Amino acid sequence: MLENSGLFEDVLIPYVLVEKTDDVLLFLKRYNKILLKPVFSNQGRNIIVIEQLGDVYRLMDDNVATEYSYAELIDILNLKYLNPTYICQPFIESKTKEGSPFDIMLHVRKNENGEWQKVKIYPRIGMGKNITSNISQGGGISPIVPFLQSNFGGEWKKIKDKLELLCRTFPNRFESLYNYNLDALGIDLGVDSKGNIGLFEVNTYPGQQFFYAEDAEVRVAYYRYLLQLK
Repeated sequence: MLENSGLFEDVLIPYVLVEKTDDVLLFLKRYNKILLKPVFSNQGRNIIVIEQLGDVYRLMDDNVATEYSYAELIDILNLKYLNPTYICQPFIESKTKEGSPFDIMLHVRKNENGEWQKVKIYPRIGMGKNITSNISQGGGISPIVPFLQSNFGGEWKKIKDKLELLCRTFPNRFESLYNYNLDALGIDLGVDSKGNIGLFEVNTYPGQQFFYAEDAEVRVAYYRYLLQLK
């Protein structure tokens, strides 16, 4: 949907729907390090990274990295990653200076005027993980400004401005893909060492366990707005 709309070129990561082993092998040849994840995500589970190191292929999940030959790689792909459906993407090196994976969540919600509003921008850091930063899998969160300052130095403000702009522009673009109204979005982004931003996924029922009060204030204001429309 995102690709066909033509509205998300600023954040869309190249991908292929995995139907045969060649889909993975071609992406691996092109990018050298790729990510496989289920089309229907499950809180960061069942995601792997494949990296080619000469004649050796390293497969990583959140807990372990294992090296295989080409023939072994083909066997594993056929056995595990052709069903259910996976997508393949270049691996975005969204990692802290210490090497921990992170993503940045833009939590937006409609307000008292029925318009999209930023509730929270926050990084999620995968503590002791190889790939994912999903909080349900043992990650943590941080305030956005000191996190960006610590990991991106003098470029932190430029990245923060990009995130703020996406909070304002992304929700209306995304909602336009549907024939019904949405009320909240969790926009999950990766940021590489050069400050390039890529979209990991969008949640239409985002969690708010770390900022209940801030979320509830905007949410209740939107409920009042809806009541006025009756």
